[in-house]
Amino acid sequence: MGEQAKVDLIRFWKWLRYLIVDEYSMIAKAFLALLSRNITIAKGQRPVGSSPSDRLYHPSSPKDTPLMQAGRQIYEEFDTVVVLKEQMRVTDAGWKDFLHRLRYGRNTHGDMEMLDTLVLVTPRHAVRRQWNEASLREHCARTGRRLFICPAEQTVPGGRALNLWERHELASHSGRGSRKRRGELPLEVEIAVGAQVLVTRNVETDLDITNGARGEIVGIVVAEDEPDFGTATVVRLQKQPRPVSCRLPRYRSLPSA
Repeated sequence: MGEQAKVDLIRFWKWLRYLIVDEYSMIAKAFLALLSRNITIAKGQRPVGSSPSDRLYHPSSPKDTPLMQAGRQIYEEFDTVVVLKEQMRVTDAGWKDFLHRLRYGRNTHGDMEMLDTLVLVTPRHAVRRQWNEASLREHCARTGRRLFICPAEQTVPGGRALNLWERHELASHSGRGSRKRRGELPLEVEIAVGAQVLVTRNVETDLDITNGARGEIVGIVVAEDEPDFGTATVVRLQKQPRPVSCRLPRYRSLPSA
């Protein structure tokens, strides 16, 4: 490799701290080794997977070149797999710009501020609910809004409410039923005016009311027979509020509503 090529590599990788490779399993072993070599030259570090070792299993093919053998060793260094189950097309221009800067490691202070305002999403229910509860309480403390704890309405086929025996059976079996059968719905939901909400199902794809759309609670109307709340900052409702109004700012071809 010529001196100018080395200078170009160093300049390109100077401010980059990590590399994300899409379709990693489709990369040839020799290409992976060359990629490692170039990064090594640019960063002045030892190549990944360069430690000498004598493998007692899975010997390399005798037809593999030294580059292919090095690429194979690098591939086996990774022990974490992330499986993409759903892919959503990005339509937000600001988010596209952020992803473009992220690709080249050129994110700005404004990007970090934007990330700090995002809703955290995790498949782990316990962690996600702790995050949501902490964020909602911080919002209520900062804005002076009242926090409402809303109970789920449990019914049987036909719309009839559960009787006392059925409620007892439901409580005694809580947490042991199939997640799919229960729809992964909690028994209580905490809400407040001004809180951020996230759509988790595709409701109306033509209007962009889809999984991942964000909005804000702008109004909560409680049932008329609810007891007086007084000055309580946290209220456990007896019935579900009717209705809860949300503003979704990204309806396609429509103003926020």
